[in-house]
Amino acid sequence: MLHFDNVEGHSLKAAVDAASSSSKEVSELQLISPLCEELRKVDMPQQFRDLLRLMLVVDSVQRPSASSVLVSAEFKALEELVTL
Repeated sequence: MLHFDNVEGHSLKAAVDAASSSSKEVSELQLISPLCEELRKVDMPQQFRDLLRLMLVVDSVQRPSASSVLVSAEFKALEELVTL
């Protein structure tokens, strides 16, 4: 991590420190695997995995509403599994 102790001015030093710490946070976030890889690490039925993938879409425009989820094929498949 870079240190900018020779930066003068409180505002500039605070901005440099914030940028430096935010770049560290990005690196830590990059260590998180994509959702599909993380879900494979957990023992769960494929139907539940499919439903989670449907509901956890990052883009809010593409993410289905709760009512859409309730009528989705993924929800119905999980519902059938649970009622067996």
